[in-house]
Amino acid sequence: MNISEITNKLVSEYANRRIQEDARASWAQAKANSSPEFVKLNRLEKELIFDLGKLEAENKPTKKLKTELEKVKTQKAQVLEGLGLVEADLKPKYTCPVCKDTGYIGTVMCSCLKNKINKEIIIESGFSPASDVSFDNFNCDFENKTQSKELEKLKKFLLEWCNKYPNTKSKLVTLVGKTGVGKTFSIKCTANELVKKGLSVCFVSAFEMNNLFLKYHSTFTLNKGTILAPLTKADVLFVDDLGTEPVINNVTSNYLYLVLTERERFNKSTFITTNLNLNQLKERYGERITSRLSSKESSKMILLSGDDLRIKNHKNG
Repeated sequence: MNISEITNKLVSEYANRRIQEDARASWAQAKANSSPEFVKLNRLEKELIFDLGKLEAENKPTKKLKTELEKVKTQKAQVLEGLGLVEADLKPKYTCPVCKDTGYIGTVMCSCLKNKINKEIIIESGFSPASDVSFDNFNCDFENKTQSKELEKLKKFLLEWCNKYPNTKSKLVTLVGKTGVGKTFSIKCTANELVKKGLSVCFVSAFEMNNLFLKYHSTFTLNKGTILAPLTKADVLFVDDLGTEPVINNVTSNYLYLVLTERERFNKSTFITTNLNLNQLKERYGERITSRLSSKESSKMILLSGDDLRIKNHKNG
């Protein structure tokens, strides 16, 4: 399912929930209005609130009126209780009081809908936020002091990057190093941190991304653009293990360049991990892509040296 389909599905769910809640509140209001005593007390309460407002505006004593108003409210609550209702039942109970379950505030998407879309995208992308994959569990203490210092520096950079987002200089960050030096764990911690902030992330392996490229390349329907939407629309894209996917002529490099270009055009950020050095990346993907990855203006390449830390039974895999 792509972002457009996810959004349409959630908007439909919002509309159904709102309709059901409006209907429930209307039914409760109709039941309450079936009681002449409730109608009388409800009208009296409104009159007292109006009179109380006038007295407060004129700085006149209000104690007597407030006492009378509380008495009417108590009587009204007792009538509702007899009907099996409470005051709150008479109004719709929307899950989001800001957008009232419309998903939008005017023409701007409400954060509640954006968060739900984000969660769906995360599920679709295969990334499942876990409590043990966070910067709190980011271990930098290893026998190899060079690796320890590199990981400490990386952790600091990633935390600062998350805190500064979207005002970050580096929009394309590439982690380079051997298998098991902490690349994947690092970007998962970063993704988790961004999810907490309510941002939409897409986390894919290079192999999964390449499959999307191939599907896009071999699709000829009008909505083919939605196939790459998760890669181009997410606030932050994470591509793990670039270089492990098979290179398909006229597909892999072409569409990787397309995705990177689209994300740069809309000022969106991307994280990539790879075992390949710059020369190997250039040989595999060409000058255009390596130029993007190594640009000093908007990109940052971080080299992690050393051996596989997982052999020592650490989590930073």
